[in-house]
Amino acid sequence: MLLKRTASGITLTLLLMGMLALAFNIQPAKASGTIYIRADGSIEPDTAPISSVDNVTYNFTWNINDSIVVERDNIVVDGAGYTLEGTPKPNSKGINLSGRSNVTIKNMRITSFWIGIMLEVSSSNTISGNNVTNNEASIKIKASSYNNVSGNSIANNRYGIAFLNSSNYNTISGNNITANNCLGIGFEKSSNNTVKGNNITNNGVPGVYLALASSHNKFYHNNLIDNSEQVTCTSDIRCFWDNGYPSGGNYWSDYNGADSDGDRLGDTPYIIDGNNQDNYPLMHPYGPVCNLNTSLTYTTIQSAIDAPETLNGHSIFVRNGTYYEHVVVDKSLSLIGEDKHSTKIDGNSYGTVVTVTADNVNITGFTIQKSQESGIPTFSGIFMSSNGNNVSNTILTNNTSGFYLHNSSYNMIACNTISNNNQAILLDHSSSNNILTGNNASHNNRGLQFMYSCHYNTISNNTVSNNDDYGIIIEYECHNNSLVCNTISDNNDTGLLLVTSNNNTIFHNNFINNTQQICIVDSANFWDNGCEGNYWSNYDGTDLDSDGIGDTELPWEGVDSYPLMNLYWNPADVDHDLNVDLYDAIRLLKGYGSKLGDENYNPHCDIAEPYGQIDLYDAVLLLVNYGKKYD
Repeated sequence: MLLKRTASGITLTLLLMGMLALAFNIQPAKASGTIYIRADGSIEPDTAPISSVDNVTYNFTWNINDSIVVERDNIVVDGAGYTLEGTPKPNSKGINLSGRSNVTIKNMRITSFWIGIMLEVSSSNTISGNNVTNNEASIKIKASSYNNVSGNSIANNRYGIAFLNSSNYNTISGNNITANNCLGIGFEKSSNNTVKGNNITNNGVPGVYLALASSHNKFYHNNLIDNSEQVTCTSDIRCFWDNGYPSGGNYWSDYNGADSDGDRLGDTPYIIDGNNQDNYPLMHPYGPVCNLNTSLTYTTIQSAIDAPETLNGHSIFVRNGTYYEHVVVDKSLSLIGEDKHSTKIDGNSYGTVVTVTADNVNITGFTIQKSQESGIPTFSGIFMSSNGNNVSNTILTNNTSGFYLHNSSYNMIACNTISNNNQAILLDHSSSNNILTGNNASHNNRGLQFMYSCHYNTISNNTVSNNDDYGIIIEYECHNNSLVCNTISDNNDTGLLLVTSNNNTIFHNNFINNTQQICIVDSANFWDNGCEGNYWSNYDGTDLDSDGIGDTELPWEGVDSYPLMNLYWNPADVDHDLNVDLYDAIRLLKGYGSKLGDENYNPHCDIAEPYGQIDLYDAVLLLVNYGKKYD
């Protein structure tokens, strides 16, 4: 009987939930039905998940399940990473531009249409950074000139990119055109187009198709790799297949020529047909990744690392773009991104993005993002199990751990931005003698964590703020670390947690508005340098002798006998009043020439190496900073 009553109750609950869902029309947010961006700038219907505050830039706010018709010129349609999805019924179009100019279509995934993007009688438009996949035709450009198609992924469609009916003077560059069933890129009655720097790979017959008076198109620095047929030309078509010497032509995976003079260009032409040939075929794939020591170029970061010509000590330069790779650095190299905001290594939410197994690796100038989301910290933006590496000026975001150092020592982690990760930086299992300085570890779940015998690390001048859990954790026998000149603020649990870790030195830090400033479990550490401790936003003692150090309510938080009255910001601010001024100079002058133990020695004025004496080095440091105020 009880079982029947329970079942009846569950059934009634489910029925009520179903009725409520119908009554209030509860469903996932998505759009269906054609969306129009009208000539007057309005969006129709106004419930479509597209927003614009200026009628110039239109941003997706959710996925869209139908077509978009653009009727306005001089605008940007930014997919913001969302998907535009349709049905492959005949003549369905994802984005439709007719008679338009100066429209940019970017940053969206377009799938399951008859035509992904259609341009007709349209000029000076840009199609960039899109993933156009699983359509009958990816991009169709008809009677349209002076357009730019760049940086797109065109994959697994029946047809890749098609230019028809006098589509002239267009530029097609930096696209990955791969695994399309019938052709990669085709031209009919279209001339004087420039095709450069594209990867045209593994397409059905052919990689490039030219028909019906499509002459004077120029192709160079493309990689034509493993297409069923590389190029098909019909009728009497003559195009240009290189950029002259020494710039070169294209890389052809089926070229069998030699390079006897070492100029990285083939000694004999690549013959396409009786009217077309590449006079300077490339011996290596052309790409945005360059070994600065050999000048060889590559299509991926990993291929540049793995190349037999790449040796320890070489530098690899990576141009702007998003590289969907899982990079393993097993040689002592420097990886240099062109711009940290625009040169991205994306793990596509799988595994670790960059794994460093070699010693003495330098990485700078990247965004490293989207490792696999997991409770396992090894799925990280950068994983290190080696020594002597340097990572700087890099953004790490949307990873399980931004950095994970495992038994990894003598590394420098400097001036990086680490945000929106589960863990900003994790060091464990005897990762020692590392320097972490100048990093911003904010808006993660946890900030910095040291665990299991990590010793003699220096953590200085970092900002660790607004993390959901702890700011910094030092736990499980991590001794003799130095935590100096950091700002640890607004962390939602505890600013600094110490667990069974001793003899760590902690001073000149700013503890500001953490839910709990510190938590100490079975740990004994040093909280000052002998005369100055840390700044605590909740310190409510007083400074009786006006030296900038609190004299009452000691030791503050049970640990700090010399709490600072103001934020620590500049060593030349001797009296800690947030100004480097005459009062600081007078204090230093009174102690000038003294040594530790002298009656007039003032440790607050001993601000520069060598410590233990107040000398010219201290005076110069104060002079250089004289007149500065805390901003």
